[in-house]
Amino acid sequence: HVNSKETKTYTAESVSGNVQVTNPGSSDGWAVQAKRTAFTGSNTSMKGEKITFANGTVAATDTGNASKTPTTQDFEITTENSNILVATKGEGVGEFTMTHDKGDVSLYVPAGNVADNYTSTITWSLTNTPDTK
Repeated sequence: HVNSKETKTYTAESVSGNVQVTNPGSSDGWAVQAKRTAFTGSNTSMKGEKITFANGTVAATDTGNASKTPTTQDFEITTENSNILVATKGEGVGEFTMTHDKGDVSLYVPAGNVADNYTSTITWSLTNTPDTK
């Protein structure tokens, strides 16, 4: 981030990889969760930032898969685990992939942050106890 006097939203220059889940037959349901560390620079942490993913596409690897496709929605990755891809009980059997185009991944940086090179790490995890509310 090079300009601390104006709010800016940066879109991804590229998106490498995707989220892929292979469920060989469990009917328990599952969820992919994500969380991130704080954005830190050489001597400071960013304040008020938001990293968001929109318009995710979920598809079965096998187009003949009879199981219901897991669901996703637009999401923000925060420092707390959040469900980003969910298969409810009895669904999500097989192999599924979630992808995003580069224009659908963004970082919002509010004015007032110190200009610096910031980094953050996203941790993705798979759980078989999805919140099905």
